[in-house]
Amino acid sequence: MNVLPEQLDADANIFIAQGCYCNVLDEHGAFLLVKPLRLPAGFFASNNAMIEPGALPGNLLLGVSTPIGPHDYREQYTDRPDLPRVLAGNPSLSLGATSQPAQPVHPKPSWWVFMMRFVLNDFASVGVVPGITVFLATTLLVSLNALGLSNIGAALVTSILFPISLPLLALLIKYLLVGNSWGAKSSAPFWSVRHFAYFLAQDCFFRLMSSFMSTIAGTALANPLLRRFGCRIGQRSLIGLPIQLSDWHAVDIGDDCVVNGQMQLHSFENRILNVARTKIGNNTVINHGSMLMGGATLADHVTVSPQSLILKAMQLPPGLHAGSPTQLVNPEPLSH
Repeated sequence: MNVLPEQLDADANIFIAQGCYCNVLDEHGAFLLVKPLRLPAGFFASNNAMIEPGALPGNLLLGVSTPIGPHDYREQYTDRPDLPRVLAGNPSLSLGATSQPAQPVHPKPSWWVFMMRFVLNDFASVGVVPGITVFLATTLLVSLNALGLSNIGAALVTSILFPISLPLLALLIKYLLVGNSWGAKSSAPFWSVRHFAYFLAQDCFFRLMSSFMSTIAGTALANPLLRRFGCRIGQRSLIGLPIQLSDWHAVDIGDDCVVNGQMQLHSFENRILNVARTKIGNNTVINHGSMLMGGATLADHVTVSPQSLILKAMQLPPGLHAGSPTQLVNPEPLSH
């Protein structure tokens, strides 16, 4: 995040998503320039957003891959709340606020829900999951030794069983915590077991599948396994980064597609986790650096240029699309 604790002033009810860059430290030749960063109440920054220090507004939802800085907003009153607003794109566009005039009232989490968050998030995701591969390999090796195999024999059998057991374990955890259908068009409160279980299943998927998925990235070999997790992927489609498809039931990719961009199919709005299925039509190409959000629909024969942003619920007709947010540049489908 590039944040110095001494230069950070964070108010209540803020959220900084993964990959967000808060720039408080700049290089000016032989000198370093440090600027304080103040995050006002109700500030929500999405993945890969860019925040420059300065007079930032509160009650703000900053969209995916969206920059914001002091040149965008002048200093506001500090004794009254800011009006709700949503910014997305580069340059940023002001969109309709997602919240009603009266903010929803979220009940105080019960002791049981708070403890489940500790177990599923703090203990399992942070404490157990990072070492799960080492624990699994050690358990296999020790168990085979206990069954009478020699050290060399146990090591050979472990080297065969270990890579096979990783996707099976990830698949088992996914079915136990998520099920067969949740996530196609679903929502859950932030303080809920469903939310914590969903992210724990994703953490296990990343940890257990990252090595294997990186090996077969950009090929069709990942498609059968992703289908077992619940993704809808057509024939002969290629995924540049298959490990990112962790919102399994929200993935719907047609035939003969190439997906090299990022797919951000879940989001938080008013402390509600929302997952929406995105449909990608046949013969569609999403180029490197593009961001695709949940609930969008891409027709057949769509080409998305690099570094483009496809917002939630967008509907893209056939042709070439570019920009952040993206817009139709050429209605004639490109030959693939």
